[in-house]
Amino acid sequence: MPDTKREKKDPTHAVKETLISIFISFVMAFVFRGFVIEGFQIPTGSMAPTLLGKHMLIEDDRNGYAWTVGPWDYVGGNPRAEPLPLQGGQQTSRGPTPDVRVNNPITHAEMSLQNQPRRAGDRIFVIKYLEGLHDPERWDVAVFKNPSNRINYIKRLLGLPGEQVALIDGDVFTRPFEEGVTPTAGLDAWTGPGWEIQRKDERTQRTMLQTVFDARYNPVSPGPEYRSPWEPDAPGRWTGLRDSQVQTFEGAGATTLSWSDRNPITDWYPYNQTPHSLQYFRDPDRVLYPVSDLALSLSFEPGADGSSVTPTIAARGREFRARIGADAATIEMRERTDDAWVTVDSGAGPALKVGTPVEIEFWHVDQALWLFIDGDLVAGGPEDGAYALSPAERVLAATGTPIAELLERPSLADPRLGPSVLADPSLYERPGLSWSFEGGPFTIRRLCVKRDIHYQLSPQGMTRLQPTFGGDPGHFPTLADGQYFMCGDNSPSSHDSRLWTRHDGGPDPWVSDQFDDTVGIVPADLMIGRAFVVYFPSPLRFGQIPIPDAGRVRWIW
Repeated sequence: MPDTKREKKDPTHAVKETLISIFISFVMAFVFRGFVIEGFQIPTGSMAPTLLGKHMLIEDDRNGYAWTVGPWDYVGGNPRAEPLPLQGGQQTSRGPTPDVRVNNPITHAEMSLQNQPRRAGDRIFVIKYLEGLHDPERWDVAVFKNPSNRINYIKRLLGLPGEQVALIDGDVFTRPFEEGVTPTAGLDAWTGPGWEIQRKDERTQRTMLQTVFDARYNPVSPGPEYRSPWEPDAPGRWTGLRDSQVQTFEGAGATTLSWSDRNPITDWYPYNQTPHSLQYFRDPDRVLYPVSDLALSLSFEPGADGSSVTPTIAARGREFRARIGADAATIEMRERTDDAWVTVDSGAGPALKVGTPVEIEFWHVDQALWLFIDGDLVAGGPEDGAYALSPAERVLAATGTPIAELLERPSLADPRLGPSVLADPSLYERPGLSWSFEGGPFTIRRLCVKRDIHYQLSPQGMTRLQPTFGGDPGHFPTLADGQYFMCGDNSPSSHDSRLWTRHDGGPDPWVSDQFDDTVGIVPADLMIGRAFVVYFPSPLRFGQIPIPDAGRVRWIW
């Protein structure tokens, strides 16, 4: 018969096994952290709103819209110190702090707030770069050691080794560099061949689009001061433009909604509404650039047969439009001075059936047109919808003036813009946009406008002694092997490759000695890894108890 008695274990042996298991676990954890994945917390708003540092979450009860704003109040009143736990109207040794004053990004209504809780920064996981297995790629949100101070920074990777980088009208242009052949400065450098605009894939582009207007957040009871940014050509036949999520056209025939000139589309960031950034919506001293990389969208529900929809974007001396009918969907473009439209691409049209909503998105981003129907790309895209302009041609298209003529003008008098005339926001054409419809009546929902990230040429904190790095043909990067060019998504308020100069101290002596003393770049040895997930977003609070904001756990693109 089998022995049913249990053998007694030696307690000393059990303790030894436990200690060995714990030791192995710690070793594996440290190895994993050192070579595979590591966690970080976002400290500042230079990547907002993609990633959030310490901030406030503002919500306007008048329309239900919520957005984030950087801190206002700091210990000792020093913006480099720790933000106070509550923001606005706080008693300090220096007296009470001012109220938090912001504008609603949708309605532009002013708000004055006190006792706003300060929220912590997002916590992210970063997968380490391993040479040959996982190398840095363009548009990565990457963590690296700042060459100037060896502090961990997080920015988006724009420029790769072996290429030149130019920032033109908010977009990124690059070309391969060939030693002894490719010019590195001067007008010839930007007028020469080889330049290409760098386009984002759809997933990354959607992440980087910033909301300008969303009719879902029209105020329920708008005051007399609120005016919709959309102006109809037949006001008496439209309802819901000011006070509803749903807009209806009750007439027959054709009608058009046009974007109002009183609502310029710029690179204004709601996050930057702080006393230190001068980015209030109506601040006359703000430095804002027109943005022509736009995404228009709506849900269209025809009320009669034979309907059609035509979104149009006017930008850079051209007009771009999509024509969506029952049988076909076409994207077209033309020079502003030309009557003839040129077909860029076409695809199958949606089934425009009475009473059936159709989701329509029309993008003009990175010199390419995209048309989505019910979430599917039916025409255009980064290849089929593309048009080509070199840096010099893009300057001419965006300003109406040849780059050679602009560069002959004297340096700007405004010290915030720096010495490059290309940093003058008044040079750049404002975009125009409209929706035209045939075959009413109809209903539209989710009427929305978004814009792309726009890389400014006069970010806050600029040295004022030279042009923004990358923004002038006399001062742009030529990246050698193992060099990267990094910029923050919060372009007006990000200290990044555009701004690092020797006047700020240049690279840390240890970095210069051991790796690279080039100003404005990140050496490969200082690149840590790519951020890929926000695993613990800024927590909400129920009284004094922090509650994970699980709805904002997300992948990073």
